[in-house]
Amino acid sequence: MRLYDITCSACGSVYGVAESETAVGSPGVQNCSDCGVVLASWSDRKLKAFKLEISPWHFVVAKSRRASEKIRRASSPIAARRGDHARYRLAP
Repeated sequence: MRLYDITCSACGSVYGVAESETAVGSPGVQNCSDCGVVLASWSDRKLKAFKLEISPWHFVVAKSRRASEKIRRASSPIAARRGDHARYRLAP
């Protein structure tokens, strides 16, 4: 079994690939599940399995969650009493 990573050239998604040396597979093509670009194509008869490890969309969602949490903390009455509103001030 050979294990390696492959990165989508279009969106930056990272896939883990497991390639069997003994099990017989078929020639094929693997597309990126995020953007649809061809990740890999092969003509040998090896069995390959692809697993999405890191999606760039994960970072977009995480960043937007952090931003919304800062807005919530800045506008809370508790933050105003403690003076935290200055720390999380939003730019006009």
